[in-house]
Amino acid sequence: MKLINEKYRTLKPSIQYLADEVVIAQAWKKTHGYIRSFNWYADTLALDISALTIEDNAKVWAEAINQGKDLNPLELVPAAKSEAWSLSKDGWKPKEERKKTPLRPLAHITIRDQTWASAVMLCLADAVETAQGDCSLKNNITFAKTRANKVYSYGNRLVCDWKIDGKGWFRWGNSETYRKFFTDYQNFLKRPLELGRDVVNQSAGNEEIYIVNLDLAKFYNTVNIPILIERLKAISNGFGHEEDTSFWQSVERIFKWQWSDKDIEQAEKLELGSITSGLPQGLVSAGFLANAYLNNFDKIIGDSIGRTLSSSKGIVLHDYCRYVDDLRLVVSADNQSIGEISTVVNTFIKKLLKEHGGEELSINSGKTKVNLLSDLDNSGSMSNRIEQLQGELSGPADRDTLDSVTGVLESFLTIEDESLSFLNVQSPDSALLSIANFDHDIRSDTLKRFAANRLESIVRSKRRMTDNSEGSKSFNTDNESENELLAKKLIMAWMKDPSLGLVLRKAIEVYPDADLFEPVFDAILSRSSFSGKSVEDANKVTAAIMDYLLADLFRCASDFNGYFQVIDYPKNLKPSSLIELLTRVAQKVIPLASESKFVLRQALMLLAVANKPVLINSATSTIQHSLHQILVNNPPEYQPQRSALFEVAGQITGNFDTYASLFIENTSELNAKQYDALEVFAKRGGPFWLALWKQLKKQKLTSLIEQLKWASPLSSSSPTPQKQILSKVISSDLNGFEFEHGAIKLALGLLTLVRENPVGVCCSPNQLRVSYLNKDAWNKIWKHYIEDIKCEFIPGIVSDPRFKKPDWIEGSGTDDSVVLYWIGTILRSSVLGGADFTGNKWKESNVITYKGLRTSWYKRRMGMIHAPEALIGEYATVTNWFSDLLMRCLQWPGFESSFVKCDDVRDITDIDSFEVCLKQRLLLLNGLTCFSSELPALPTEVHRPIRDKKFRIVTVQQLLPKSTDFNPSDIELNNPAIRARHREHLAAVCNLTVKTLEAKLIVDGEEKKPSADLIVFPEVSVHIDDQDLIKRLADKTNSIVFAGLVFTNHEGKLVNIARWFIPDYRESGRQWVIRDQGKQHMTKHEKEFGISSYRPCQHILEIHGHPEGPFKVTGAICYDATDIKLAADLRDKTDLFVISAHNQDVSTFDNMASALQWHMYQHVVIANIGEFGGSTIQAPYKEQYDKLISHVHGVGQIAINTADIDLAAFRRKQKSYRKVKAKPAGVN
Repeated sequence: MKLINEKYRTLKPSIQYLADEVVIAQAWKKTHGYIRSFNWYADTLALDISALTIEDNAKVWAEAINQGKDLNPLELVPAAKSEAWSLSKDGWKPKEERKKTPLRPLAHITIRDQTWASAVMLCLADAVETAQGDCSLKNNITFAKTRANKVYSYGNRLVCDWKIDGKGWFRWGNSETYRKFFTDYQNFLKRPLELGRDVVNQSAGNEEIYIVNLDLAKFYNTVNIPILIERLKAISNGFGHEEDTSFWQSVERIFKWQWSDKDIEQAEKLELGSITSGLPQGLVSAGFLANAYLNNFDKIIGDSIGRTLSSSKGIVLHDYCRYVDDLRLVVSADNQSIGEISTVVNTFIKKLLKEHGGEELSINSGKTKVNLLSDLDNSGSMSNRIEQLQGELSGPADRDTLDSVTGVLESFLTIEDESLSFLNVQSPDSALLSIANFDHDIRSDTLKRFAANRLESIVRSKRRMTDNSEGSKSFNTDNESENELLAKKLIMAWMKDPSLGLVLRKAIEVYPDADLFEPVFDAILSRSSFSGKSVEDANKVTAAIMDYLLADLFRCASDFNGYFQVIDYPKNLKPSSLIELLTRVAQKVIPLASESKFVLRQALMLLAVANKPVLINSATSTIQHSLHQILVNNPPEYQPQRSALFEVAGQITGNFDTYASLFIENTSELNAKQYDALEVFAKRGGPFWLALWKQLKKQKLTSLIEQLKWASPLSSSSPTPQKQILSKVISSDLNGFEFEHGAIKLALGLLTLVRENPVGVCCSPNQLRVSYLNKDAWNKIWKHYIEDIKCEFIPGIVSDPRFKKPDWIEGSGTDDSVVLYWIGTILRSSVLGGADFTGNKWKESNVITYKGLRTSWYKRRMGMIHAPEALIGEYATVTNWFSDLLMRCLQWPGFESSFVKCDDVRDITDIDSFEVCLKQRLLLLNGLTCFSSELPALPTEVHRPIRDKKFRIVTVQQLLPKSTDFNPSDIELNNPAIRARHREHLAAVCNLTVKTLEAKLIVDGEEKKPSADLIVFPEVSVHIDDQDLIKRLADKTNSIVFAGLVFTNHEGKLVNIARWFIPDYRESGRQWVIRDQGKQHMTKHEKEFGISSYRPCQHILEIHGHPEGPFKVTGAICYDATDIKLAADLRDKTDLFVISAHNQDVSTFDNMASALQWHMYQHVVIANIGEFGGSTIQAPYKEQYDKLISHVHGVGQIAINTADIDLAAFRRKQKSYRKVKAKPAGVN
């Protein structure tokens, strides 16, 4: 059932959509997310303001399109491009005299103008993407099939769903715009290799196969906008869209970008070429528009595949593909030099480029590279070496792995580009030089960025395996000397190419020492426009490069302010001193930076984040100036568009109360309109709204308090049983509606209310009274004997505007669509435990620094995450089925209902089928209840890759932590020495697990990578901060992991949990499904340590992917497994019972496993700590040698055991496999 107005089913290029508030809001959402991630030079405060005010701005911006409003001028940001520099007796300077300017003209574009262009993209997305075709390789599509489908473009492709008829549907309702870079770029690199290999296999002659790389010169700058619009029209018409004149007139205005005369003059001085033409670099939609511009060109080249490019040279084209401005061709040639091949291909492409691309487009001939396929398609090629390194680092790398990879990565820092495209048979030493023509598939600057990123990550990993605390005996000064040396190597790599700002930033992260970097910053400042000296014309380009670097460093330092608070550095390093050093540089720059807006913006932002505000007399009051005024408690006159700055000031200082009071004072003259100023924060929620409410109460502003009562913070209390206001129940510790059973009963009660008293539709939890016929507490309403929740509407209470029906929902009053949406809002609020149904349960960071305003209630409403982890937390007392139910109810424009996986939820068409679906689900959940244990059991569906083999399980028996490591003063094992030793041991054990599975590959001879279905770790074996190692292990082996976590804090109490780590692989990337299995029965030592009993539910994994599946798997923690009631409850519900243990009574647990495997009539697995040993896998087979599948004898043993077990053995009707024992009495 579609709740959304049919208008939003599919967007079209018409003014009706382009100037629609909803489309504008979604275009802003995509634009906002992209700029935050990729346009570092953007005005982040402007983004914060837009996030808070988008509800009003969406209307204003949509109307401005209808009114034909002009764009704001672009702002020029000259950005450094790759250029070789050297160190000599003359100092640090460019290696050679400049023949062209190593700068690119980036554009800073206002968020409104960016949003307008993105709205154009949304309206044309389906047509343009369909014209390019599906570049993904899902459903086992090969590159040969992709070529046959005439798909050539890989860069800047939009996130789409593809229909059977080959048409793309852009997911315009989420925050993602472009597909993942890594996936598409890897496919772009692999395609020529795979199709080249096909040519080799099919060739009968002696010709060689080559991969030719070409580069378009200044691509974006040379796009002709009027021609672009005509090509967009042609694609749109070809897709079947009707031509809307008003739409295309608006597009012409939106694409009419203007630069100021000052920026045009600066571009001329810097020899940047004409910046007034082409697509602005920095425009979010530029990649999409550039693809549309070259779509016909791509097709024309594609039509030449299989043809001879030069009959005289015998050069044949076999494939072509493009990634933005990077072109790759597969050609065959017989006895032709590299230079001749380069000339023929360049000539061919240039001709088609002029005819079908654009007059202004050209090939950068100096960057053309011709490589033998055999040099690239082998394990020694650079791209394959990178892939191997990625593979090693993607797993749970131990110290030895990190050390071995470090040397390889450091060698990448010294690689230089060597282009030999000039080679021909007449070249001197042509035969000798041709030998060096290899490994040119990845540019050297790309390699250096890759190496810097990975090296910094390695340093961080190794530090976490080292006790860096003061006075530590294990602290090794050699390690930090190595890190200081690595930072110097990174600095040297940056000095050879100053455009590599990322390399310099990584050097700072590796070794943030002010003394080390002061000469670096001085060298940059002395060459910049802010040195205090006049800059000669010859040095203006160098000054522009250094200005760009300074702005980048200021922005990084703003990030470092928070980053350095969460990363542990050795005591000899003082990262704060480095930020202090950069703030001093910023203070020097600000008085001289009035002409460099982007530098001034970042300098002011750094000083604000460092809480060192300055007040400068300026003709124009920028957003940054306003923030500085607020920080010194001297705010400018109230402007609605700058309200967000008060919350930003609270983030920076951690003093939300101070700036809440200041905001109320600043808005006090607004009188009746003060409510409007406060309402945006009331809807947004969060710490600043809590501070504002506190100040309203403190200042006794009764009128505002009454008006805003709908947003008053819900206080936690103990609600009386049987009858209570819903908001009081859900905000309490006894909220039974956070269980799926309770939420379903509430939904059924709301349906009854609608039928009896429809006036209650769209009311809030504050306006609902709930009751039930029983004396149990509210947290027990999940129980099967509490059948009904009665709901009543309470009149006379201030309505909550957040629950008003959105305009995009079809219907009105009590129409089914309105009712379903409203019930969804109440259910989500109830599960979350608050009145804001758009929120989530993810924990806020305790770091005091600038975080920005990335969201608002209005934005969240059109992009809610319904995963159980987001709603409840990792204990997940609702399932993915409930997530699907919310997805079905709380739809928004651009939402695609095919994302709903559960068939029964997808089949909901009205409130009657909704009711049937709820009742059937409740029946299933009641049937899963563990009645003896008084425990709800919740199923989690897990879909895994199809396997025709048995279920592979791995038990990991590690040695740490030891029992003696736990003591009353350090129950969570946070002692630095223990933490370092524990993490290093866990990394080594995880790596050993991978190696064990790799050894198993040799026996199997089939799998391409080490894999298992389930890996089980002991109780309290993984520290909460070491989960990354477990996730890497799960990723590396494509496994589910069940691991006991070290005692951890849950809502103020220490608890014992075992966590299910479930990798969920989707087209958008791997997501994590996390389920925490609690522990109910505490041992004597746990009680002494003050560990609390907490087991809200029993999780049962329903694993699909095996021919005889699905298999149902559940787990328990050590002492809980001795509870015979739990075993009895689970006997007919599961196929595998796994136990994480830290138990010294091995013989008792051996006997328990022997008893359980027969009484539960299923496989039983115990993973115990190596200190005591005894990890075992047992099953109720008839023969003794079949029963004991695995067992580790002896204490102090590290053991990794693998077993391929037959989970269908004890339910299979025809037993032509191993003989099994007779069933115990009562087993179904």
